[in-house]
Amino acid sequence: SVVSAANLQFDHITALSESCYQNMFLNCSLLIAAPELPTLNLATSCYTGMFHGCSSLVVAPTLPAQVLESDCYSSMFASCASLVSVQKELPITQLAESCCKGMFSDCTSLMTVPALPDNIALENECYNGMFSGCTSLRISENGSGTKIFTCPSTEGFESSVQNMFSQTSGLFEGGTPTAGNTYYYY
Repeated sequence: SVVSAANLQFDHITALSESCYQNMFLNCSLLIAAPELPTLNLATSCYTGMFHGCSSLVVAPTLPAQVLESDCYSSMFASCASLVSVQKELPITQLAESCCKGMFSDCTSLMTVPALPDNIALENECYNGMFSGCTSLRISENGSGTKIFTCPSTEGFESSVQNMFSQTSGLFEGGTPTAGNTYYYY
């Protein structure tokens, strides 16, 4: 069983190919340390489900990419029940279809999440279910706490933020953000 992948070296890779690391550590329940993922040039589905079901993973690796590709982070950390530490901000400048769909879904220990860009064009299902099922995550709408994002216009992309915060805790009970409203964790 893989317990630590921290010594895997990905720093020499400058661009990824489609689905290259998809489900790489799927259901490695003993994995506690992830490798660094410094690549800036992503590809479709490159990290889809990479750590899905790694129930002992506590710290997520930093993700420095700014331009996302379709499904690149989809379900990347889904069902990582012990995950408690993520980077403070995702430096995204361009989204893609389903790029972050279910990225942290069912991370039941997660209490903080990365800040997301406010002024960005949404894409179909880009943030759909991103934090769904994060039962320890307390969300407020237009309240106080640490800002996650102000929801951009969803016109033409209604599914882009659907169920983004469903089955989370806190004052916000709607699950789906509304354009123009600001969302916080506390």
